[in-house]
Amino acid sequence: MAYHVEREEFEKLAEEALHTIPRRYLRQFKNLTIRVEDYPGDEAADLAGIPENELLGLFTGGGYPASETFFDNLPPVPDAIVLYQKILSPFAARRMTLSRKSGSPGA
Repeated sequence: MAYHVEREEFEKLAEEALHTIPRRYLRQFKNLTIRVEDYPGDEAADLAGIPENELLGLFTGGGYPASETFFDNLPPVPDAIVLYQKILSPFAARRMTLSRKSGSPGA
């Protein structure tokens, strides 16, 4: 049976997941955003070194590297997590189904 999660519900699950990341990790990011796309493109798969149909998501970004002077640093790539909904939806749908069956709050 195929699973389907509407975009709005999927984005809600992604937002909930973001709030479960421990603060010690979140402090490492500046303006972390989560984007949802249907599928990864060739560039994302090449960057990750994973076949497109296996890539669930991708993080890009990072902090300023340590350097001697301010001028040694180029602006970093903005911190972002991209989630690929069409590949992740089966996992999200199962989570919602299991949560509802168990009576877990927030399901």
